[in-house]
Amino acid sequence: MRTVADDEMLAHYSRALDEIYKLRRALAYEARVTTGLLNYATLPKGAREHVESMGERLRTAARGEVDRAYEMRSGEGQRLLADAGALPTLTRGQWERRASRADSSSPTEVRS
Repeated sequence: MRTVADDEMLAHYSRALDEIYKLRRALAYEARVTTGLLNYATLPKGAREHVESMGERLRTAARGEVDRAYEMRSGEGQRLLADAGALPTLTRGQWERRASRADSSSPTEVRS
């Protein structure tokens, strides 16, 4: 028998998976846009290899292989997140509070 807590956990899990899917889709889109630059004859030859490499890293990350695409030293990812204006960490509590605020500000659909 499912409980309210189970339903809440399932809702958080579903939102997390939705966000992961959206992020992978965004990475795939950026890979296509980035490698599209290779079609410009004015792109300097020295930049082509860099653009190709960037596109491959983005495609690899879009397939869910982020650790293979981006090898980072300890703490480097957190610094990059902070530079981008994002929280440098993401805990379960942070996720649930953020999701709860989003739920209260927009109508939701209940799925069975």
